[in-house]
Amino acid sequence: MAGERGTTSTRLIDIREVAERVALSPSTVRRLVRGGDFPRPLQLGRQAQRWRADEIDAHIERLSRARSARPTAT
Repeated sequence: MAGERGTTSTRLIDIREVAERVALSPSTVRRLVRGGDFPRPLQLGRQAQRWRADEIDAHIERLSRARSARPTAT
């Protein structure tokens, strides 16, 4: 079983699903990856790239925590 060795399985998702999850266009996601502001995809072949769903979820959570930590304007 996967959990017995300390590893867990995760779903791999394509650019369309990544873009949908973060409410951005695929081209914006690619631009953010190039700029180092978004998780990098796994390269599965010459043209096949996929993101780990758990990494995208963690990225969304980090953004949410950062927003919550910002002081509000008074």
